[in-house]
Amino acid sequence: MKTLVFGLLWLGPLMAQDVKVPSLTPWRISVAALSGANVLDIASSRGGYELNPILGRGSFGTRQIAAKSVLIAAPVLVEWLVLRHHPDKAKWFVWANFIGAGSTMVGPVHNWRQ
Repeated sequence: MKTLVFGLLWLGPLMAQDVKVPSLTPWRISVAALSGANVLDIASSRGGYELNPILGRGSFGTRQIAAKSVLIAAPVLVEWLVLRHHPDKAKWFVWANFIGAGSTMVGPVHNWRQ
């Protein structure tokens, strides 16, 4: 009886099926695109007049850069925490990040055309 129990315990892990975990590479690329778009927005806004009340009206400076950085880092941190336990949700975050990056690029394009 002991041999049977030992054999089942020993063979159990060998019989486990591999679970296919989705790659997080597309999510990492989307975070890079989102970060790059925000860096371009910061670079194009530096020294100009900020109209966004969330960032604070007035000259775009260090305080606005810090606020914008936190507003981008917080959702990315939440995404990362969710993806640690649910990597299958990466597809939704990839779409959200690329849409966010695309909509953020409106600012630098507008700023540099003036």
